[in-house]
Amino acid sequence: MRGDRKKEKEQQQQNNTGFVKFSKFCALLFFAVSLMFGAMLVLANILPPKYLLVAGLIELLLFVIVFPPLYSRKTKNVQRTIALIMSGILIIIYLFGVRYLASTMSFMSQITRIGATDEYYVVVRDDDMFNELTDIEGETVYAYQSSESHGDAIEELKSRVEIEVVSQNDIGAMIEHLLSGEINVTFMSSGSYEAYNESSTSFDDYTKIIDRFKIKHQVVDISKPVEVAKESFNMYITGVDTEGTIDVTARSDVNMVATVNPVTRTILLTSIPRDYYVMMPDVGAYDKLTHAGLKGANYTVATVEKLLGIDINYYIKVNFTTVVNLVDEIGGIDIESEYTFTTSDGNYYFVEGMNYDVDGAAALRFARERYAFSDGDFQRNKDQQIVLTAIINKISQSSVLLTNYTDILKSIENNIEMNMAEDELKSFIRMQTNDMSSWNVVSQNITGTTGSDYCYSFGQFLSVVWQDQGSINAAVEKIRAVMAGETLE
Repeated sequence: MRGDRKKEKEQQQQNNTGFVKFSKFCALLFFAVSLMFGAMLVLANILPPKYLLVAGLIELLLFVIVFPPLYSRKTKNVQRTIALIMSGILIIIYLFGVRYLASTMSFMSQITRIGATDEYYVVVRDDDMFNELTDIEGETVYAYQSSESHGDAIEELKSRVEIEVVSQNDIGAMIEHLLSGEINVTFMSSGSYEAYNESSTSFDDYTKIIDRFKIKHQVVDISKPVEVAKESFNMYITGVDTEGTIDVTARSDVNMVATVNPVTRTILLTSIPRDYYVMMPDVGAYDKLTHAGLKGANYTVATVEKLLGIDINYYIKVNFTTVVNLVDEIGGIDIESEYTFTTSDGNYYFVEGMNYDVDGAAALRFARERYAFSDGDFQRNKDQQIVLTAIINKISQSSVLLTNYTDILKSIENNIEMNMAEDELKSFIRMQTNDMSSWNVVSQNITGTTGSDYCYSFGQFLSVVWQDQGSINAAVEKIRAVMAGETLE
């Protein structure tokens, strides 16, 4: 009997020793995860000092409560068990926190890294004369110059095949000569190709692309920094008509100026029609605003600054993939349409009033549609604002944001670009989280008269929206009012 009790005691001691070792391991793991979470919280730098201090004190308090009972040999089993359960829960919470913070830091780093990629096409007639790049050996290539990387693109093409190159400034004449057989090979950016294809019903039918490649190039930072947490600023929102990564240069389909006053908590969204007939700043000739995008976001910003006579501090650039991925990731949006209509491609139907659970592809088509409306571009501007509002409303639902946060960021981080510095963006976030005040969002639309006029980029008459100076003046007056701190209803 005495021997049995001795064996039971020894077994109990061994069990206790094993339990203590396990709890010590958990204590060290808890310490490491706590340290990692605290460090990530500081490095992220998105919380105001007061919240960061409170978070630090809470984490320190929890550490004092949990770590000693786990690590000490003298702790009673009941206390050790409670501390073990608490450490497990906190480790899970901290790891989720680390994941959220890491995703946030990666996202902000990615979207504030500006760059540009121009895609180029070698275009020939759709016959059997040329079918691949090597077939044009010894030919003269007529190259339309429309972007900053044109010279680098020509050099890249020459490195692939031996050719002669003749630069062209009139894409319309160049294409006409190609189709008539006067020339055999042309070279142009993908943006120029798509824009000309939209304006010509026969171009795509009678030509083909035999080679394509991309050229990366540096972008000059044209931002005009301010203290975004204290001073008003204008941010240009440009939506380019491409899919894939955001760095590809293309036409600007969406054109908005967001005037932000962080003191009055006012945001004024000013939409400009994509076909607005504007002066191109470097050539002294008129063209559609959308064609300014063919020379990059910087050029579009310069064009709008000239049009409105205001400074634009920053820009944010999105594309088709941004809208599709974001809407799908948040489970669709509810769109309130002003009209019942079928989109011009025949694929989507919307009713007047609320349209529920609209997916990404349909939401994009709703935002891009103009041919279904008598007001064309003007209605599209309104619908773009409707989609933006619907996305904000859906993301604002806490359940969506909490359960989809990291997936949302990953789905769009390669499809958004802004020239606001990462530190400035973090400063703005800290300002907002400091008191979580609501914002007064007001919209306005610059209008004009539709017609046809000569467009410099393509050397031909195209549909445009002629300027209405009264509409421009009224819009600029409202922008200046928000900048000055006036409250809008």
